[in-house]
Amino acid sequence: MLWDGFNLAFADERLISSIEVSLCILQLRTICLCPINCTHRACTKDDDCCHYQCLGGCLRPNSPRHCVACRGLLHEDSCVDRCPENYFTYKGWRCVSLAFCQYLHNRCKQEKSPDCHEYVIHNGACIPECPSGYSIGNSST
Repeated sequence: MLWDGFNLAFADERLISSIEVSLCILQLRTICLCPINCTHRACTKDDDCCHYQCLGGCLRPNSPRHCVACRGLLHEDSCVDRCPENYFTYKGWRCVSLAFCQYLHNRCKQEKSPDCHEYVIHNGACIPECPSGYSIGNSST
């Protein structure tokens, strides 16, 4: 059986709903068929180019606030190259404030759960624990 140029004869049609097939085709279109002039080949469903920080498409063209996912980091509701001053990378994909990292640290100290991490700031990131060779110290700033 052919559907939009794709051969589905290999699949059991009882297991594939038309919604699942449509989503698969949409994903291929988003990834593969954006105009070549679009940065990182990311575009809207209407082939308008996304902001350069978008990964995998966007809902509105040229807007770092309407990306499907961020190429760099998420700060508040916008994709950015790096966290702004006084914000820290968290889990490798978003920016958080010092207050948020301190909240995670203090919450863990109060819970005393073995699965809890006393988050710290190190090299511009809010991380679960001090790296090897470092210890928690108070900052005067």
